[in-house]
Amino acid sequence: MLAIAALGGWNLQLQARLSGVEDDLASARAYQQGVAAVLAIATQPGAQTAFLAAADPSTRATGVAAAGPDGTVAISMRDLSPTVGAEVYEAWVIVGDAAPVPLGGFTVDQGGTGVFLGSTALAESGAILALTLEPSSGATSPTLPVLTLGSLADSNS
Repeated sequence: MLAIAALGGWNLQLQARLSGVEDDLASARAYQQGVAAVLAIATQPGAQTAFLAAADPSTRATGVAAAGPDGTVAISMRDLSPTVGAEVYEAWVIVGDAAPVPLGGFTVDQGGTGVFLGSTALAESGAILALTLEPSSGATSPTLPVLTLGSLADSNS
């Protein structure tokens, strides 16, 4: 009986580990698909790219972004905290000293992966892409802290 109980406990432990591995694999695939979307835009003539790095010490989030000459924007992020309820990560573009302009929001899964697809007429070299965590969609000004930042640069030079 003790051996059966031990094997049952071991089986449950293995199932939990397998579930965790499957979740990690799903997040890796989602990030990979997001990166593929970024690369599809980044390879277009006149495209801009950015690497987004943590701007706030409370996060270790990183990601890649591209803005096409038609204004299409793709961002693929990893290592973000999962969103809960109505929360969204809002993407912002900042040009020079102008106020941040919202691009749109996206949710993040339990694996910390999130992908944003949107558009803006403000995607130009030197523009800053930033992410904030907002209590709900529709933010018109960023809720601090800014979590990640990256500067757009010509991807074809």
